[in-house]
Amino acid sequence: QPNYFMPPVEKNNPEEKASMGIFVEGFNNHVLIDGNYSLPWYNMLYKNTYFFDIFNKGRKSFEYHISTSDDWIMLSENKGICHGDSRISVSVDYAKLAENRESRHKGVITVKGAGSSQKIDVFAFTPELSGLFVEDNGVISIDAENYHRKTDMNGFGWEKIKGLGHTGNCIVALPFTAKPVEQEWTLEHDKAGAYVEYDFYCFNRGWIDIYSYCLPTFPINSQRHCLYGISIDDGPPLIVDFETHFRCEEWKQNVQRNQAENRTQHFIQQVGKHTLKIWMIDTGVFMDKLVIDLGGLKDSYMGPMQTRINWSDERKETK
Repeated sequence: QPNYFMPPVEKNNPEEKASMGIFVEGFNNHVLIDGNYSLPWYNMLYKNTYFFDIFNKGRKSFEYHISTSDDWIMLSENKGICHGDSRISVSVDYAKLAENRESRHKGVITVKGAGSSQKIDVFAFTPELSGLFVEDNGVISIDAENYHRKTDMNGFGWEKIKGLGHTGNCIVALPFTAKPVEQEWTLEHDKAGAYVEYDFYCFNRGWIDIYSYCLPTFPINSQRHCLYGISIDDGPPLIVDFETHFRCEEWKQNVQRNQAENRTQHFIQQVGKHTLKIWMIDTGVFMDKLVIDLGGLKDSYMGPMQTRINWSDERKETK
């Protein structure tokens, strides 16, 4: 019996007349909002450029014309002839938005060709922010070493370890000989827990997922676990325990990627600035990376690159 088989294929016979199709970068939702496509959100802090494709579903070529609702939407071209497909780059002129006090802007791109018309929404954000981790298309990614503030407690706390982890440096709960937190509910009420803080800004609200990536270590002794806490603003910490048993399937996956991926769910009541806290419970926990999913996280092996902007304030540490 042969080991390989030709997969089933079908021949595509397009119609003779021209027919226009649109593909928009990052648009995974097959249900159009108000009949429109939408490009990924633009942000003044990242200044990304996105694209959309015009493609021909027929055999005859056609002319296309593109217009914008506002002059701050910049196109690589506004007309052409489509034989197979044409890619249009879209960027934003933030200088033209500087005098507008609003932080959220909406425009529309209109594409006409082959007797049809299609609209593409463009959203741009111009927040006045400095020194924060800022949402980029529904995601905030943070390298754990880049905290804003660090608070030690009862002789222990989080410390940086250089050259360890996927991000280059990580933080670890030290010292191993310190007495860890015995009851998780004392973290806030009795001020028993050391913590690090990360200030971030989001454009979305509601239920979010936070993925925390740790090195796949074992507890330091038989009396301990691999516990830490995560909280948003003044909310109660959610406790994570990533302890695994030797040679179990989860342990194998963690070792292969050198990461223990953990997920907690939180609620953000309003758009704006917030603070993420990582609480120390057990010593010997190595934290490498944090990813906040506000609805835009895509599948990947180790999560997106850090969405950090330049620091403008000094990081404060208290003992």
